Amino acid sequence: VHEKLNVHQPTLVNKNGPIHLLDNTQPSTTVQKLHQLGIEVYSSDLSPIDFHVSRSLDNFLTQKQITRKHLSFS
Repeated sequence: VHEKLNVHQPTLVNKNGPIHLLDNTQPSTTVQKLHQLGIEVYSSDLSPIDFHVSRSLDNFLTQKQITRKHLSFS
């Protein structure tokens, strides 16, 4: 990245301090590219109901404290 910036934008490289690179990719552009590549945008691996159930379960479990007596080892 530093070499490309040095060639294309030497004023950025010669500055003191951090360089802020912004990613301006729009979600609609990403969806269009995925369609062009033949990639399914909606993944059936995780349906919306699964997302909400797993999120609720995750929130519930983060509030619980599991002790050794709750664990069973076979």
